[in-house]
Amino acid sequence: MGTSSTGRIVAVALAVVLAIWLFNYLLRHLVALAFSVAIVSAILWLIVNAVGKKRSY
Repeated sequence: MGTSSTGRIVAVALAVVLAIWLFNYLLRHLVALAFSVAIVSAILWLIVNAVGKKRSY
């Protein structure tokens, strides 16, 4: 019984560590993705604005 309970504790600890690592990994990538999307959209907006000003009817 002692070994099985220890194994269960180790398994739970590993699962928790894995879940936290996965959450951090996904969060970091989501932040990086959002940041890159924001930069790209800002550049596109600036280009569209510049073209619109040049082409002002």
